[in-house]
Formats: sequence, structure tokens, C-alpha cells
Amino acid sequence: MKGSAGALENPILSYSYGYNKFSQPVGPDRQKFGIMQPLPWLGLLGARKNAAALNADADYQSFLAEELATVYAVKSAYYEYYYVAKQLALTSESFNLMRQFEEVIRTRYQAGLAMHPDLIKAQLELGQMEEMIRSMEQMLLPAKARILALLNLPQDARLPEPIAPAISEVQFSTDSLVSVAERNSPSLSSISKQIESRQAEVSVVKKMSYPELMLGIEYERATLLNDMTFEEETMNEYMLTVQLSLPIWFGKNRAMRDAARARVRMSEFMHQEERNEIASMIAMANFEYVDALRKLRLYQYGLIPKAKEALDVSITSYQSGQIDFLMLLDAQRQLFDFELTAERAKVDAATKIAELEMITGTRLVLNSNR
Repeated sequence: MKGSAGALENPILSYSYGYNKFSQPVGPDRQKFGIMQPLPWLGLLGARKNAAALNADADYQSFLAEELATVYAVKSAYYEYYYVAKQLALTSESFNLMRQFEEVIRTRYQAGLAMHPDLIKAQLELGQMEEMIRSMEQMLLPAKARILALLNLPQDARLPEPIAPAISEVQFSTDSLVSVAERNSPSLSSISKQIESRQAEVSVVKKMSYPELMLGIEYERATLLNDMTFEEETMNEYMLTVQLSLPIWFGKNRAMRDAARARVRMSEFMHQEERNEIASMIAMANFEYVDALRKLRLYQYGLIPKAKEALDVSITSYQSGQIDFLMLLDAQRQLFDFELTAERAKVDAATKIAELEMITGTRLVLNSNR
């Protein structure tokens, strides 16, 4: 694009012929060949080339923004795929544990140490969990399909088992992330380059209102009949041609300049709007990232260990007849819910980091904690 913008326009080739009915009644007796090269005002080609280069840079930054958006979409889809798979694994573990409970209750019931409602409750819980497992197995299919579609892979391609995302313990201030985005965001850079390109177009429009020079050469070949000797004679002539355009439509030229300046102002407004939008998106994504980290720490290091301890105590207490099966079931459900909430927080934190990387255009430093 830069090369074509800085090149001269194509030369103009002309050909004409004619005859003089008085000197030669039959056939053409004059032929004229000409070639004309338009020469724009000094600096116009350079201004066009500069505008085209800046416009190409803006397009490239837009491409980088699309690339970051694609990376974010793939990461987000992968994390959701992991969550569904982890949800299935946790449900299967709870199902196996509940099946052990059901066997213990069945044995105790046969020995007269457990009530029949406890056995029914355990069997109902097993049925519900079995249905959840089937549903989650079906949920894996669209999760896989989304990843394959984003990667442009055939739908029958196999995906490896998902692994837990790396979670950062680092927290970022919103102001620092906005500063990083102002320096590295491809979407902002694209609009900045667009502003520079349109400012260069103002210079192009100004120079287009100046006269344009055209240089050329013409060759004329004429066959004439000599009135004295009645013999044909050939005449060859070469002529240098100079033409100059007259940009006298001042209203049109002024309107073109005003339109070019208006496009610059529009791009400047777009840049400010994009910056404000990026700052808003960063503030929300950073808040959600910090909130997800807080939940992850709370459940992973506080509630889940206590829920496991409570479940162990409940199992022992139930076996000794100190509590009923409903309390044991509540303890098991609570641990399952806490584990799911922790995995959801882990996925949310990783997704928000990926979103912040997309917005800022920068790879954020992560500490790998699985």
C-alpha cells in the first residue's frame, strides 16, 4: 500500500488520425501519437505515502486486538471446559462416597441399628447424583465443541484432559492497569495511528488543491500531396507538451479540507471514548478478579478443610449413633458445595486475568498455584 500510494499516476497515451480531403481524398493522411505523465504538486506523493503507512499501522494494530480477543476466547472456553470436567469429577467422588454411606446404612438397617427412612434418603441421594453425572457428561460435549470451533479444528478431534489453570496471587491496582493499557492496548494504538493517518490526509487534501503539472511528448506523422509535383511527401514532427490544471473550484477544495479535519476530530473523540471504555472494563474485571481470589482463599484454605473435618466427625458420630443420617448428609453436601465454589472461583480468577491481558495488551506475571 505504501509503495502504491507514493507512486506516480499512470501515464496517458493518446493516438489520433485524420485526412485532408483537399490534398488526399482517400485514407488518413495524419497520425499523431502522444504520451503524457501527470506530476502532482511537490510533497503530495510523500504525504500520501505517509498517510497510507499510518493507515496500514492502524490496521495492523486492529489485527493484534483481534488476535488478543481470540486468545481470550480460547482461554475462557478452556477454563469452562476444565470447570465442567472438575464438576463431573467432584460429583463422581461424592457419588462414590454416598454409595459407601448407602452400604453402611443398609448393613446397619439389616442389623436393626438404622431406620428405613435413612436408607431411602441415601438411595434418593444416589439417584439424584447419578442424574447429575449424566447431565455433566452431556455438558462436556458443547464445552469441547466450543474449543474446537475457536481453534478451527474438526468436531471429531480429541482434546486432552483439562488441567487446572495457573492462578496468580498478585493483585493489581486499577490505575496501574489503565496506564499499562494506554501504552500497550492495540485498540488504543489503532485509533492513535488512525488519528495520525487522518492528520496526514489533511496535508494530502491541502496539496491536492494546488495545480497539477502534466508533461508529455507528441509525435505527428503526416502524408501530404505536393500541389506542385503531385507527389506524396511525409512530414514528421515532435512536440513537447506542458499542461497545468486549474483548481479554481475553491468551495470544493475548502469542503474537502473541512471534511478531512472533521475526520481527525472524530478519531480523537473515538480515542477518548475507547480510553474511557477500557478504564471501565479494567475496573470491573480487576474487581471481579480480586473478588474471585478472595473467595478462592476463603474456601481453599479455610472452609474446605473445616468442612472435611466436619464430615469426618459426622461419619464417626453417625457410626456411633450420636447423629442421624440427615446431619451426615448435610455435612457431605456442604463439602461438595464448598469444593465446587472453590473451583468456580479458580476459573473466574483465571478468566479475569485473561480478560485483563486482552484489555491491556500485556502478559501479566502469574504465580503458578494449582
